[in-house]
Amino acid sequence: MPGRAILIGASSGGVETLTETISGLPQDLDASLFVVLHVPTRSESVLPQILTRAGNMRAEHAKDNELVQKRRTYIAPPDFQLLLQNRSVRLVSGQREQSSAGDRSDVSNGGTGAPKSAD
Repeated sequence: MPGRAILIGASSGGVETLTETISGLPQDLDASLFVVLHVPTRSESVLPQILTRAGNMRAEHAKDNELVQKRRTYIAPPDFQLLLQNRSVRLVSGQREQSSAGDRSDVSNGGTGAPKSAD
């Protein structure tokens, strides 16, 4: 994977902050972005459309085994954890946790959510 990996995580109320963050990134950013937004598992996400409009990079829901490309924003679909493995995106179905909202998307470096390694 060329470039750098930037990891961003937010709770369900963080869409505005994510939009502001993405819009403030330099146009020539040599990186891939990985975004996890905690949303109810039964929700349909329009975050890719929102972040594509806000920034300079195409944003889309990550697909399992997709090769990582620089200058792209990869978003974890609802109820999936996002990992990097051998320069590819891996999606792992989220584990259920006790939560009244049914939220599940993890941003950590403990192997349960956001990209663990960029190589």
